[in-house]
Amino acid sequence: MMMMIKNTIRIKSLFLLLLLPSAALMAQNKKDSLTTKVIDVVKSYVPTIADAYKKREDANIKKDSLTLAKKEITYSIYSVPVASTFVPDKGKASTIKKVTKQETYQDSYIGGAFGNLRTIYGDASVTLPVSDESNLAFLFNHLSSNGEVKGIIPDNDYVKTSADARYDYLDRDVNWGVGLDFGRKVYHWYGVQKGFYTDEQLGKLSNIQQTYLGYGLSGYVKLADSYFDGLDLLFRGFSDKFDSSEINARIAPSFQVPISDGEQKIRLNLLFDYYSGSFARGYVTTDAVSNKWMLLGVNPSYHFSTGDLDLKLGATIAYAGGHPTQDSNFKAFPDVEVLYRIGGGNTIVHAAVRGMLQQNTFEKLTDVNPYLAPIQLINPTNVTMDISGALKGELTTGLHYKLQGGYKQYENLPLFTTYTELNSPVVMLGYQHNNSFRVVYDKVTEFGFSAGLSGNVSNIFFFDLEGKINGYSAKNEAEAWNLPRTRVSLFTDVKIIEGLFAGFDVFHVGSRYEADYATAIGATPNKLTLESYFDLNFHADYTLNKKLMIFVRANNLMSDNYQRWAYYPTHGFQVFGGVKYLFSLKK
Repeated sequence: MMMMIKNTIRIKSLFLLLLLPSAALMAQNKKDSLTTKVIDVVKSYVPTIADAYKKREDANIKKDSLTLAKKEITYSIYSVPVASTFVPDKGKASTIKKVTKQETYQDSYIGGAFGNLRTIYGDASVTLPVSDESNLAFLFNHLSSNGEVKGIIPDNDYVKTSADARYDYLDRDVNWGVGLDFGRKVYHWYGVQKGFYTDEQLGKLSNIQQTYLGYGLSGYVKLADSYFDGLDLLFRGFSDKFDSSEINARIAPSFQVPISDGEQKIRLNLLFDYYSGSFARGYVTTDAVSNKWMLLGVNPSYHFSTGDLDLKLGATIAYAGGHPTQDSNFKAFPDVEVLYRIGGGNTIVHAAVRGMLQQNTFEKLTDVNPYLAPIQLINPTNVTMDISGALKGELTTGLHYKLQGGYKQYENLPLFTTYTELNSPVVMLGYQHNNSFRVVYDKVTEFGFSAGLSGNVSNIFFFDLEGKINGYSAKNEAEAWNLPRTRVSLFTDVKIIEGLFAGFDVFHVGSRYEADYATAIGATPNKLTLESYFDLNFHADYTLNKKLMIFVRANNLMSDNYQRWAYYPTHGFQVFGGVKYLFSLKK
């Protein structure tokens, strides 16, 4: 009965919070307009301790326009493929970012904060103008906690640190840049299966720490009025405490040939994506395991634009060759998109049919689930079919909506599930206590629908609401493990007085299925159901003057130790506050 009351309170709370944007918009003056803001959401921020799944974006001081290359809010189907995914010119409407307006700003800052759960937070962004056409930028971020998770005996603290350096050059003829980055993350495999050990044994459990080190070099060049459109370069390295290591190199040049005054053109995207990784041992063997994959792609396409219509007709030919399976084959995908503007561009209809090859890496997988055992087999994912349709537009001035539906077919989609040690080792490693996960690959069919509403009420109230419903069907596995069927998120920001902004962020993730740890070799594991969770967070920032800003963050206000992964409850209520020093190195 108490559980039913608790769930009822959560549902009512979520319902009231979702009504806030509608109530505020009822009072909006129709003369309001979507104005350019000065604070931009430019960096990811993870507020909830030990929850690598949920992310929110922190409003940071606006960088120089040369660094961010500000663009108007437009809709285009000619975007660049994302790194390490061969997605031929995947089209989507540009995102209207949730941003906050302030009258004055600096382009650099250094900040820090402390809080309960022994939380330490550090953040810095320093922009150094080199010339009128170039900038040098340095970024740093740190978040750590030594607090205890309720009911958990083993160590569960964690550390996440990253540092970046970038140089960007921009003039009328060329835009190019290079970047270096380094990151270090420390986690503990504290989520031991219930009943696997006694409390006394859990108290003696040691050596359950995992450390990840990542580094990268990136570069890009974009030319104006040239058949050679541009080039993206990426090199990443990654390693861990258990002698796992990998490298991923990606080169993606693009070319275009105009046919008639910009209305028609031919584009050609090329891709070379190489991956090499190794683990000290494998899932069913104590021998070292290596993974090597090479992806090659050619994507020619014809583009036609006239008036309110944009059309793309293309195809993708891709080659995938790998070791140790020695599988190598060619794949062919359609690449067709159409975009139509209704009513002068206020309403956009977009449809696409495409496919892609996606390079998976251990680093990307641990970004989603940091509690993976270092014994993985890494394979690329083949998205054999990706059909999508979207309707996006403006209901009234400052109020934007988005409706989208889609259907996808995957081959070798990575699914996270529990890892049971099969070799009965004499010396147990940190991930061999029924406390880690592995990746299984399966053929999965997905269909989904999403709806979003975002707006700006009189430059005082900003919000971004989105809900998603997905369905999955796996061919070999009993379920599409750990994939939620429903998700809801709401970001808000309110200007209370001059210089003071505050808001609530709400997250709801539906229930997920998981396979429990196997009790014996060959035994069918029990199916677990991870309960849905509701996370409510609060943030506030107050600018004292042109040099100082104070801020506070309160996360998981309902203090619910929900589980994102099986047997891994998160921290409860967390709050920390600090100060940012604002400055500029411009002369």
